[in-house]
Amino acid sequence: MNKNLLFISTGILVFVSFLSVSISMQKQKNAIEVTQASVLSTPDNKAAFDWKSILKKMPQYQDKAVSKKAKSTTLVKTQIKDAQLVAIVIDSPKQALLITPQNNNAPPQAFNINEGWLDDWIISKIHPDSVVWLNTSSEETFQQFLYN
Repeated sequence: MNKNLLFISTGILVFVSFLSVSISMQKQKNAIEVTQASVLSTPDNKAAFDWKSILKKMPQYQDKAVSKKAKSTTLVKTQIKDAQLVAIVIDSPKQALLITPQNNNAPPQAFNINEGWLDDWIISKIHPDSVVWLNTSSEETFQQFLYN
């Protein structure tokens, strides 16, 4: 009895598996035929949209001379956050060691309170983990942290 039940259930399982595979193969065949028909229905096998104009708008596909000219006309203004704070000396006199954009490959420069590397910006406070910069003309402050 148990062998017959096992044999019948195995047969049903094999039959269902065969039907499943054959139906999925039929769906794939129909999908391929539909995509081929849609490709063939476009006039002269060309795309229905203007893909060249879309690619010309992307910076990778623009002329090199145009992109160099555009880069040369834009001036990047140096900001106080462009310097990298690498160390802080808490002992007297308190100092902040920075790598400035002008001296990127040079060793860090030391700045005391009321000193700065950028016009109108000076160090107003030195904390153990940060430095507070003060713009003397606009009274704006900027806090720069270590390890950022």
